[in-house]
Amino acid sequence: MTPSRRGALTLLSTVAVALLPISLRAEPVPLRQVVELALSHATGGAIAAADEQRAAAGVRELHDGYIPQITVGAGLGPPSYGFPLSIEGQRC
Repeated sequence: MTPSRRGALTLLSTVAVALLPISLRAEPVPLRQVVELALSHATGGAIAAADEQRAAAGVRELHDGYIPQITVGAGLGPPSYGFPLSIEGQRC
């Protein structure tokens, strides 16, 4: 590099660094807004939550197989088993 180019490059770099803070004026952002933006853009968290829900559903399904089930009825209507209400050939 020639000395004149090096001097021009140095001057250009100095001006760019000096003007950089002027062009990058940042406004203060509340922490709550930062957290909300981070959560809304985080796909890993949504995937982990979906995996957790799927695992919990699997645990509930397996757990329900071990819980005894009781069926209660009123006993109305003709019985499908047990003693008949009439003898063959007779009406009730």
